[in-house]
Amino acid sequence: WSVCRETTLQLYTLGAEVDLAIGNIEAMKSYSQEVLSNEECSTMEKFPLYLVELFKLSTIDQNRSETHRFSLSVLKELMGHRFVTFQLTVPLQAFLALKEVIKVAKAKTEKEYEELQQMSDARHEATMKALHRLVTNCFLSKRKFLLVLAACRMITITLKHGVSEYAGTAFSVLGQLTVTSDPKTASYFGEIALLLQQRIRPRFSECNTVFFVVCFILPWTRDLHHCMSYSTAGIMSGLQTGNLEHSCWNLLLFNNQIPYQMGKSISSILKHCEVDLAQMKEMKQEEQIIVYRLHHQLLLNLTGLSGSTTKLKGTAFDCDTFVPRTPLQSVVYDILQLDLYLFFGDLEHAANLALRIEGNFRRTSPNYFVEMFETFHCAVALYGMARKTKKRKFKSLAIKLRHRITKWLHRGNPNVQHYVLFLQAEQAALDGHVDTANKGFQDAIRLAARTGHMHHAALFNERYSDFLRYNMKDEDNAAFRLQEAIRFYGEWGAKGVVRALSARQS
Repeated sequence: WSVCRETTLQLYTLGAEVDLAIGNIEAMKSYSQEVLSNEECSTMEKFPLYLVELFKLSTIDQNRSETHRFSLSVLKELMGHRFVTFQLTVPLQAFLALKEVIKVAKAKTEKEYEELQQMSDARHEATMKALHRLVTNCFLSKRKFLLVLAACRMITITLKHGVSEYAGTAFSVLGQLTVTSDPKTASYFGEIALLLQQRIRPRFSECNTVFFVVCFILPWTRDLHHCMSYSTAGIMSGLQTGNLEHSCWNLLLFNNQIPYQMGKSISSILKHCEVDLAQMKEMKQEEQIIVYRLHHQLLLNLTGLSGSTTKLKGTAFDCDTFVPRTPLQSVVYDILQLDLYLFFGDLEHAANLALRIEGNFRRTSPNYFVEMFETFHCAVALYGMARKTKKRKFKSLAIKLRHRITKWLHRGNPNVQHYVLFLQAEQAALDGHVDTANKGFQDAIRLAARTGHMHHAALFNERYSDFLRYNMKDEDNAAFRLQEAIRFYGEWGAKGVVRALSARQS
């Protein structure tokens, strides 16, 4: 320290970063402490080690409360004052800040954003990085008002002081906050996020921006095929720059969740699972590993490669020993369990689960595109039981969900067109309008098949078969539609469901 202070600081910082990357946590702590305990080091000199500690707390330890406390402490050092002074007024501050930021950011043209200067002040850049970590932690720990405040501060700093590494991420979060009330404006902010991201070197934050834009913004106004075009940027930029956390979220997003929702063949999704999980384990991304294993086990059940059908239990995941550590793990488990009940024809359990969990995913992870799938599958199960039992509890929630999905369509969501057609057919069947129901089921099946949604083409045929058998007493056409369901499930790769349906048919 006394002879080569600058080199010593660089070596300790680099050592901490490298040991964190390879999972040598004790060595990382030792290197970090050497700098952080040195009273002669300034806040800016200590800042890279603050980031190392924040990454460890949030990603490896998954200690949300300590990450929250430490983020606010770092921001206080950087800004010279507390980020939040009066806790009781945070909701009001968040509302006012969001309203003003949306107004200012929406008024700027794309050309004005292209002309923003690069940020030149190191302390402002550090503040942006610390705010980004706070935003991420608030998202994972459901501190929504503080998330809004932090994101709005990032936008304000960007508009005033120029483009920095996390400017794109800031606008992607703003888009997420806007998408419920104004999807078109949210899409504009998403496009600005990607535009600003292209101007940034290095590209460490690119996979953050892609994740937020593709997960929370674009699917509400763009089809999922378009969203898949960002897969390379989303995955490779993170792996190449060492952004392990969000590169792993993008592996889950692009290799599993989007293809599954699009109805891509199960075999094409399964081929990524073992490789992706191995990468996540090597990078010690525990949250992503658990969520990915849940999806992996779902696919194994559907293909018949598990000893169970409607329990998430097998080689990838064991529901009997599962104790969710985060709200996200809990809600993902519930919606995938509902999928198993639905695809394996256990409508009663599916509908009762839908009554219990409906809205949980939306509250836990607002505007995550998976909400579309969850809401629709809940509605399918509820309509099925409403037709079977005529009970009001199933009917009323089914109608509510149908209205919600129809509203998404009217706001420009192209991914729910076949959802709406099918639910309209179910409503007609429930109301006794058999001709309308017949046409609606057939239109929904055609659209699902034409757009490549093999899982829904299968499911729609199965539900149409039920309608023909029990409402129309048409056994011949019912048998044909059940055979069509088996065919589509087979094309999708759900051999376990095919066996179950074939047994039911015989």
